[in-house]
Amino acid sequence: MIAHLEKLLPKFRQVAQDRLDRVASAWHAVLTRVDDSSSALLHRELHTLKGEARIMGQDEVHLVCHKLEDLLDVARARGYAVDEDFDFAVDMALRFLAILVRKRSTDLGGVDLPGFLRQLDDVIESCRRRAPQARSSSETQPAVRPRLEPAVAARLARVAVDAFVEYAQATGKHRARLRDSWYAMRDLLGVERAVLGAEQLGRHEAGAHALARDLGKAVRVAFEIAPAEITTDVLAAANVAVLHLVRNAIDHGLEPAAERVAAGKPERGALRIASALRGDALTISVEDDGRGIDFDRVRARAVELGLNVPAGAHDDDHDGWLELLCHPALSTRAQPDEVSGRGVGLAAARAAIAEVGGALSFVSVWGGGTAWRIAIPIDPITIAAHTLRVPNLRFPIALSADWRPGDDDPARSGIVVDVATHLGLAPPAQGHAIAWFTCGAVAIGLHVEEPPRLAAVRRIICAAPDVIAIEGMEGLLVDPIQLLS
Repeated sequence: MIAHLEKLLPKFRQVAQDRLDRVASAWHAVLTRVDDSSSALLHRELHTLKGEARIMGQDEVHLVCHKLEDLLDVARARGYAVDEDFDFAVDMALRFLAILVRKRSTDLGGVDLPGFLRQLDDVIESCRRRAPQARSSSETQPAVRPRLEPAVAARLARVAVDAFVEYAQATGKHRARLRDSWYAMRDLLGVERAVLGAEQLGRHEAGAHALARDLGKAVRVAFEIAPAEITTDVLAAANVAVLHLVRNAIDHGLEPAAERVAAGKPERGALRIASALRGDALTISVEDDGRGIDFDRVRARAVELGLNVPAGAHDDDHDGWLELLCHPALSTRAQPDEVSGRGVGLAAARAAIAEVGGALSFVSVWGGGTAWRIAIPIDPITIAAHTLRVPNLRFPIALSADWRPGDDDPARSGIVVDVATHLGLAPPAQGHAIAWFTCGAVAIGLHVEEPPRLAAVRRIICAAPDVIAIEGMEGLLVDPIQLLS
């Protein structure tokens, strides 16, 4: 058997290296774009490699693959919102695996495998400590920074842009000090990118089945998820809201099997979770085919508790009934149990959504079920832009794709902008080419060192001008008209 495995080792090494290359490419993809298929590929290829290593007796490869799976599970739960240290740990694990796959003997040559695995454990533990305590296995959240008032955050964002420009232009010994200031501002205010996809919302399925079993019910959960690029704040809010809406649907919405059969419904209840980007908003819906909301019972309970009751029917006064349903004191249960009865669930869902500027709404039909809908405004994080290098700036700049490149006729007349001069960083440039851009009826020329090109850029600080990431470098997204003003 051992001799047979020895013959297969060259093939194993080749296949394993191919798998590692695909894992590395998929890891880069999930960090830079919305890509559910790459996320699935990432975990599938690594898990397959782990199994193949076990079969081939490559115990060290198996151990590192297993630890890397733990690391990637944390990243997936956070919507791949990870910092540079986490990215570095994944990269080092992949490099370490490549070394182990290529080695020809059992001697690790002084490589401290247990020490390396402990380092990965430290990264995982550090990441989990930064995350808020989960209330269930479905509620793993990304790390939450101190929440700033919008007006304070807006003022600090402008300061952060200045800190970036000072750092990016600096040379010599002052650059390190300015870098620390910029990084601190970036960590406090920067856009933390995350992905909301099937693998993030799909974690709520296990909790749904577990709760249904505890309540003596059966449920079929279906997902219709269009991946979306969002922020970690929105991801955290969406997870909290979906958690409570799912629990509310199973506890209050879905009937016991006997009641469903008597009503001519399938014995197993249906729960559908869907999400998509629609225009400039993320929409999420949680729909059940249960009994619907008993508004007469809600009204009676509200009167009993001394709460304001809407005068009209629920379909005539949606906002009034929503306010009542989400009141933290209201529950149709006279006595709370381990699942509900304290009036907290819907109130918590609505509060989480409101914190990120979103809104909650509902539609309910007696005997036909209830649909809860979440709408959260989303500012795009990654956009198409024209990137270019301009004289006297040590960092790249970009113009939104709304500005279209025009002809570069040297004889053309119009407003010419020297970006460095208008930022107060350098005297006017001389002898450089001019790239023309138009937006509507406005035409503006920019002094450039090389022709512009279209690329995807990611917002880091939103302050007009925005600090952005351009292919691994930081720069500014500028509006030429704003520079002139």
